[in-house]
Formats: sequence, C-alpha cells, structure tokens
Amino acid sequence: MLWIPVTVLAALAQTFRNAAQRNLIEGLGTWAATLFRFLFGLPFAIHWLVLLAGRKDGEHMLSLVLSPAYAGWLLFVTVMQIVATAFLLRSISKPITRMP
Repeated sequence: MLWIPVTVLAALAQTFRNAAQRNLIEGLGTWAATLFRFLFGLPFAIHWLVLLAGRKDGEHMLSLVLSPAYAGWLLFVTVMQIVATAFLLRSISKPITRMP
C-alpha cells in the first residue's frame, strides 16, 4: 500500500516542477526552459552510470547500455522526451481564452 502515497507525492512534485518551469518560460523562452530541465538532470544520469559501472556485474550491464542498438533507442526516446517537454511547456505558457 506504500505505492499510493508515493504516487500522490510524485504527482504533487511534478505539478510544482511544471509550475516552476512555467515561470522560467517567461524569462528564458520555451526551448531554454526545456534545456534547463534536462541539463539539471544530466549530472544525476552520469552519477547513475558511474554507480552502475562500480557494481560486480557493472561491466556486463554497461556493455548492454552502450550497445549500438540500445544507444539508438536511447537517443530516439531522449529527443522525443525533450520535444514532448517543449510542447508541454508551450501549452502551459499560453493563457487560456474562452471561446465566444
């Protein structure tokens, strides 16, 4: 039953993150705010790879992660995530207008 509060807290954290990024859009623009989000996460990803390499089976796991097929899919989903984030930020940056 621990998944329920964890899910609620994760949704709350994402809501706050999106609200904070909306404020960044006004000063930086959509693409800069998107880049800011992913550059913030880059050190965490590098740290994760270093921890993964330090495991007993880390060499085998890294060979899977760094294989050409996996790297291609990784690049594809990375670009799609960045584009989707830009679309999300763009959609929340515009004021909502009522239809006449």
